[in-house]
Amino acid sequence: MLVGARTAAENVPDLTCTVLLPRSIGTSLPTSFKSTIKCRYHLSLEVTNEKLVRPVISVTPNTRKIFIGDSITLTCNVESVSQGDQNYYWYKDSKYVYITGKTFTIQSAEIDDSGDYQCETERGDQSDAFNLDVGNDLSTRVTVILGPPGGLITKGERLKVTCSVDRGSGNLEFKWCKQDSENCNKMYQAGSHQEHFLVESVVESYSGDYFCSVTANNIQVVFKSETVKISVHGKNTNV
Repeated sequence: MLVGARTAAENVPDLTCTVLLPRSIGTSLPTSFKSTIKCRYHLSLEVTNEKLVRPVISVTPNTRKIFIGDSITLTCNVESVSQGDQNYYWYKDSKYVYITGKTFTIQSAEIDDSGDYQCETERGDQSDAFNLDVGNDLSTRVTVILGPPGGLITKGERLKVTCSVDRGSGNLEFKWCKQDSENCNKMYQAGSHQEHFLVESVVESYSGDYFCSVTANNIQVVFKSETVKISVHGKNTNV
């Protein structure tokens, strides 16, 4: 018949071991003997019915064009039953960069901000990589519309130039300039992404290549359009 001597393993409070000894040994142990040790570990598991879903990163503004100077906010969206207040870990190109709330903002984007971004919750749920590509082709941001269209204008005719920028904030400085010349018309706009320049009666010397530039004063970045050609010809004398 066997008797048990029970003990708790050191530094493991939930581990209980039983040493099985022959009854014939009594209270005195011989110099050497063999016996069996049986251990039980008490493990507590918290089981919830919460559905695990990988986080998804979204970007604001929601546009495929991101340029130097843009303000960008990445959001770690977690669709779970209970998120609660938790920290989020942000990675760029698999390297830890920031710990914050569920949003991560780049105030003024640079080329070096391009890369693959991931977010991770406190419990280890990690999103797929979100590729952020910051472009430097600033001319794609500013467009020019001429009226009349095409840039072919009769002497004495009225010319309307519309300069538009796809994004911007604060005070925007619009300029309508002749290429290779310091001759620029300047206008300021607050809260508008568009400006109009009017020439009531064009002259032949107005012919040339022109561009529109927009300066975002809050980030000191200048955006320029592609050049447009304006040709002024004399009045048609045919009846």
